[in-house]
Amino acid sequence: MTEISPTPSQRPSPVLLIFLLLPILGIVAALLMVIQSERQQNPDVLDLPAELERRAAALMNYTAPSFAVTDLEGTPVSLDEYQGRVVFLNFWTTDCPPCVRELPAFAQFASEQGETGAAVLTVNMGESAEMVRDFFVKIDVQGLRVAMDTDLVVGTQYGIIARPVTYVIDGEGIVRAMKAGEITIEEMDDYVEQLRIEEES
Repeated sequence: MTEISPTPSQRPSPVLLIFLLLPILGIVAALLMVIQSERQQNPDVLDLPAELERRAAALMNYTAPSFAVTDLEGTPVSLDEYQGRVVFLNFWTTDCPPCVRELPAFAQFASEQGETGAAVLTVNMGESAEMVRDFFVKIDVQGLRVAMDTDLVVGTQYGIIARPVTYVIDGEGIVRAMKAGEITIEEMDDYVEQLRIEEES
């Protein structure tokens, strides 16, 4: 069978292609300029990991900011209660998927550590106690103590601009590490072991 080649009239004109591509290239260039401008004006928005690290660095190796709020049951809660224990201070909300995924890990870790091991104190940011209680029933998570940061005062003290964020505080109340994003039981075990090794050395 003979292959039929397109006639010159069927081939698109190179000049026409150039004219068709120019507007697209212009739009792409404009978008890049807008993104660059936003990055310069709002670095917190477009570079969250770097900003979180910067804020965490301001707390690292210093005494963890103190706070006094109530927990999910309305009982006063503060960091002073955990003196002598490693504390995983976790900031979260119910509408944050990685926060939700790590809550069962926190519950399991807290259960394994018992009353004398490392402690977990989760800080719910800006939601009501009723909403959080209903949420825990829905996802079937039990045994976690939740500090209610209704007015976002605690989150502001710790420079929270994204969720989840977990601070690791040693038994002397010193901030030793920060994990932005979902944390695992294995990572929590590693933090505790590392602090133990440092204390013994």
